[in-house]
Amino acid sequence: MLSDTLVPCDGVTLARSVRAIAAQARRTLKRPSDRGEARDLLAAISNLERDSLTRSSGDLSRWLASLRRRIELHGASSL
Repeated sequence: MLSDTLVPCDGVTLARSVRAIAAQARRTLKRPSDRGEARDLLAAISNLERDSLTRSSGDLSRWLASLRRRIELHGASSL
């Protein structure tokens, strides 16, 4: 899970957090939807958005918003 994702306080830590979320998203989107896994990933995305608010570029913000939509749709497919 993403519980070991670090709070982005510098560029290196932010990059690690983004890579961890990207890797988890790839795994999540390749498998049949699991609402719990999708919920955990959405929480990690929200945390990264909040923690990197002052640092994030427009590209990162757009990527996170796009990823959020894809995960929400994937999680909703299990209903």
